[in-house]
Amino acid sequence: MPKLRMNENETGNRALIGFIKSGMYRKGKPEIDARLLMGVSESTYYKRKRSPDDITLGQLRKIFSGLGATNNLIFEVFGRAEGGNKS
Repeated sequence: MPKLRMNENETGNRALIGFIKSGMYRKGKPEIDARLLMGVSESTYYKRKRSPDDITLGQLRKIFSGLGATNNLIFEVFGRAEGGNKS
């Protein structure tokens, strides 16, 4: 039977991946640039795409920085206001 509801982690993963994809699209950057932004090999990049829970904080920072994300935007992607707790 198919899942009808995504858990909070799955929802967050999809939001994060959507943000990165839309940012890459807006900047006109292909996926290879995302890999270069992260500073990882091609095989590591595809492992991270398949299993986003394994991405490191440093790799996320590099991606956000490369896409020109502000702190407020980062907090928005992770579902909380700056300085506040997740509601």
